Amino acid sequence: MPTVVLPSTVELTEILDALPSNTWTWTILDLWAVGTPPNGMTMPSFENFISSAETGYPMTWSELLDLAAGLDQVMDCLIVATKRPHAAPRRLADQDDVPGLLVRIDALDSTEWHININAGHRTLTHPCVHACCKLKCLHGDHTDQGCS
Repeated sequence: MPTVVLPSTVELTEILDALPSNTWTWTILDLWAVGTPPNGMTMPSFENFISSAETGYPMTWSELLDLAAGLDQVMDCLIVATKRPHAAPRRLADQDDVPGLLVRIDALDSTEWHININAGHRTLTHPCVHACCKLKCLHGDHTDQGCS
């Protein structure tokens, strides 16, 4: 999967804005953040729920956008997208080049973001690869071949 590494000044909302609207199942498998979690939970209880659930916290695209809009800062996260109608098991995200994994978003210690796009998936080839290029260009990196 192509990977883009971005500086910490990027917000989760910026990353999501670069991706196309979709009907994939998004699953939060790890989160350490400041902000407003869904369903009236406190952030510590939301983070604990995510870390203790075998399948993390599944969401729709619109629910993920709403959550991202309510986050003030993301220190660490692991968010994945699949075409499956159910949440991704935690073990799926620990592997490289998983066929069912479409997008993987990692925030590491508030210092960098890693966005992996499964460009081999035909529905992702154009919009998401160009989304990664768009993110790189927004942050001054024009070195990726294939960006237009």
